[in-house]
Formats: sequence, C-alpha cells, structure tokens
Amino acid sequence: MKTYLDTLRPSEKRLVVAIGLVFFVVLNFWFVLPHFDDWNNRKIDIKKAQEKLQAYQDEIQQAKRYEIEIKRMEGDGYSVPAEDQAMHFQTAVQTMAAQAGIGFQSVGRVSQGTNQFFLKLSEPVTLTAKEDALINFLYNLGSGSSLIRVRDLGVRPDAPRQNLSATIKLEASYQKKVPVRPGAGSQKAGGGSATGSSPLPSNPSKRP
Repeated sequence: MKTYLDTLRPSEKRLVVAIGLVFFVVLNFWFVLPHFDDWNNRKIDIKKAQEKLQAYQDEIQQAKRYEIEIKRMEGDGYSVPAEDQAMHFQTAVQTMAAQAGIGFQSVGRVSQGTNQFFLKLSEPVTLTAKEDALINFLYNLGSGSSLIRVRDLGVRPDAPRQNLSATIKLEASYQKKVPVRPGAGSQKAGGGSATGSSPLPSNPSKRP
C-alpha cells in the first residue's frame, strides 16, 4: 500500500520536507527558545532560597545568646517597665527636675503613641535654669533605671543672659499589657456551676 509521499514526485517531496522543516524551526523559535534561561533562573531562585534559609537558621541558633544578653541588660536596669508605670511619667520628670533645682515654666500635654508591643509617651517642657542645674537634670534623666530620654533639645540664653532657657521634649517607652484570654478552666468552672444545680423533679405536679 502506497503512502502519500510515495505518490508525490521528487520535487514535490522536497517541497513537503522543506515546509515541514520550516514549520519545525518556527515551532522551536516560538515555544522552545524563550525558555532556554528558565533552568538558570530556577537555579538562581533555589540558591537565593537556600541562602535565606541558612540566614534564618543562623539567627535561630543565636536565640540562646540573645536571651542571655537580654537578661544581662535587664539586670543592668535596662528593662522596659510595664504599662502600669506610665502614670508615673510626669511624676518622675518633676522629681528629677526638683532634684536638680529646676522649676518648669510650662509643661505641655502628654502625647501618646503605640505599636504592637510598646506604649510611647512624650511631653514638651520649657524651663529656665543655671547651666549646672540643667546639666544635672539631663544627667538624672539618663542615669539609673530611668527610661525617660530627651527627644529634642533647644537651648538659648535668657533675656538677662544670666540663665539658660531650654525647650525639651521628653520621651519614655513602656511595655503594653498582653490581653489575657479567658482560659478553658473558667469555662469549665462556669459549666460546673450550671450542671451542679439541683435537678428539677421529673413530675412537678406530684408533691411528697
């Protein structure tokens, strides 16, 4: 049984072969060539992922060292106080000012900022004091376990040029309270009180 090519003349066969070859080249150019770099790109992606994984694993291995460092810093007085202590922010500032012999000319409103973990309080104050008193006040803010810090500071001589007039923005950070979710124990306790009540009689119409 003769095939289709057997029925063609030699020139027609050459034409069919040439058309098939062109079609094959077009298919490769259209579908194959654009993907020549895919394997190299995948290898680059794999290498980046492995490097990132190695970096994460290195940080995880440092967790113990970080915990030791945090405990050491907390022992040195650098722990962030709880949110309950934020109410003492203004009192602490006034106490330190009194220790340095400084009286505030004006005290601004306390502004509050927050994120997921910390509560930040800031307060602008204006004062006039001798140079040594101002230095003592700033030193008291940065010494000990106080977390109150100077955010902005502007200093200039007062009108008689005998004292320094300063405008200071004070700032402190406090840990936010973690909301406590009701535990399963309280739910069980509530359920127990309901089930522990005296049962109703099976037939209320009957009396003893």
